[in-house]
Amino acid sequence: MHIGINATVVGRVVTGVTRYITELTNHLAAGEALTAYTRNSPEVFDWFDRGARVRAQVWAGSRVGRALGRAIMFPYLARRDHLDVFHEPGYFVTLAMPCPTVVTVHDVRSIACPGLSPVLRGLAMRLTLAQTLRRVTRIIAVSGFTKSELLRTYDLDESKITVVHHGCNPAFSRAPDQAEAARVRTKYGLPDRFVLTVGRHEPRKNQPRLIEAYSRVRSQGCSHFLVIAGEESFGSAEVYRAIEAFNVGPYVRILGQVDDCDLPCLYHLADAFVFPSLYEGFGMPLLEAFNAGVPVIASHVCSHEEIAAGAALLCDPMDCHDIATGITRILSSSSVAGELVRRGRLRADAFGWQQAAEATLRVYERAVEHA
Repeated sequence: MHIGINATVVGRVVTGVTRYITELTNHLAAGEALTAYTRNSPEVFDWFDRGARVRAQVWAGSRVGRALGRAIMFPYLARRDHLDVFHEPGYFVTLAMPCPTVVTVHDVRSIACPGLSPVLRGLAMRLTLAQTLRRVTRIIAVSGFTKSELLRTYDLDESKITVVHHGCNPAFSRAPDQAEAARVRTKYGLPDRFVLTVGRHEPRKNQPRLIEAYSRVRSQGCSHFLVIAGEESFGSAEVYRAIEAFNVGPYVRILGQVDDCDLPCLYHLADAFVFPSLYEGFGMPLLEAFNAGVPVIASHVCSHEEIAAGAALLCDPMDCHDIATGITRILSSSSVAGELVRRGRLRADAFGWQQAAEATLRVYERAVEHA
């Protein structure tokens, strides 16, 4: 079976979707005939293992150009390369694909919670996602929560949807040595003791409320800093306003996008990880923190309860007092923190990219069988 996968987003911005594409491609390529179609850019190839068949195509940089590329090029590439199945990991499949198609849906926040996404993204989702879901052969949902959101939002046959959880790179479970820890501390100007959150500056990440919660913890005598790692985005202005409003500027470190090679060490250096998102389809940072052995506080909404399964303290993401209470419990009690670390490591064992690749391969096989 020859599999094609759209990997053209790889190399632009590091997100959960780009990690999903590269990890899935690398694990599938070890045993399957797979072609990943990418942008024609040298740095893209660094993301893939040498065993992966990566074929560069020329893609226009604009959104319109990329849409035209999908519409014109992918049907041609599928015929030229004799694909048996084509996987679109980013929501939208073009109309005229000559082979069975699989789409991965990471979340439907632009539809379910339009205020949490940019206006243009929400418009694009509303115009195209329903057609894509009806047209494709099979749908992969990254969590049971995302599957339930799809069924609540769209008129779909439930048997068409398969839940395939993400995995986590083993690098997150390996503790850094002293030299590596010192290098990362120096590179990012990290304080000795800190609470960590990871995510782009978007409204759904709920970072302004986390900053308010942190200010309450700080006012109670806590000496830990707050470290925010993630690319600046359309929610950045609110993040900086919250830092100023709650007068915590000297104690908050904004790191921006952290290099992938440094991210595991960053988790290991933290005393707690806080992820109070308002909406996540999966929440890959939860697995990263579990693997790194850092105690986790997460919101009790969206996919978090499913993914954490008792391995994190859950809080109300709309209640700053509740978030602050969770942070205080972990930082003030080594027994609470230690038990969360133990549960997190056990929970992390339930997820792996090899398992995800094998489950995805079964979806491809069903797509080919029922086309």
